[in-house]
Amino acid sequence: MDQNCEDCRHLWRAYAAATSDYFSVDAQLQAAAGKDNFEAVALLIPRLEASEETKAAVRNALRQHEEETGYR
Repeated sequence: MDQNCEDCRHLWRAYAAATSDYFSVDAQLQAAAGKDNFEAVALLIPRLEASEETKAAVRNALRQHEEETGYR
């Protein structure tokens, strides 16, 4: 990552936020499952999947940016 590249900084912040969101939703899901709260589990699974997709999309954008710029 080039500290002077605004795109690098933006992408890494987005990746950090997506990762944080993923782990937050996952923790909520684990807690709900541990309490046999099936309604919450049913609501959280799609949120976790969406969060995982967001994280993957940002990771792919990071890789593409690194390939295009040579920044690592």
